[in-house]
Amino acid sequence: MPIPSIHNFISEVVRPGNFARQYNYTVSFTSPLGPLRNPTQGMLLRCESIAFPGQNISTSNDDLRIGPIRDHASNVTYGDLTAVFLCSADLAELKFFEEWQHLIFNEHFQVGYYDRYTTDLTIKQYDESNSNTYSILVNDVYPKSIADTTLTTAEKTSFHKITVTLAFYKYKEIDTDIEYN
Repeated sequence: MPIPSIHNFISEVVRPGNFARQYNYTVSFTSPLGPLRNPTQGMLLRCESIAFPGQNISTSNDDLRIGPIRDHASNVTYGDLTAVFLCSADLAELKFFEEWQHLIFNEHFQVGYYDRYTTDLTIKQYDESNSNTYSILVNDVYPKSIADTTLTTAEKTSFHKITVTLAFYKYKEIDTDIEYN
């Protein structure tokens, strides 16, 4: 068996289709705010960055036996998602997420119903020929926090961006040939 060389590795990296590219993705979801406040395709195209969710296995010690302690899996947990959106001139994206948060906790300090403020989100990864190679459906998503939006005179060529932390219940891989959302 030949020993892999750095030249073989480099040729694999530069060959089209051998590695997934971070920039070739789409994000889609429907708004719990109703049909009049669904995010436009333009807004979803302004999703500058998002990540596939991570997964953690919770463990507990098995200390009933003599000898080294072993950890046993006991549950699964997920971290929040962070998405960054470029803002249009009227800050419609910021207004959209603020309105969504008002469904969760309104100005009268009343908490909304979970099923009325959550929605599903789909993230799709594409290869260099724009074929869908990996898709996930993230269930029960809602904007947990909106980071502050900086105003500055120092950078006159920068765009406004909002960073939204999205909480969710769970996610699963979905068939790449089926359309969700």
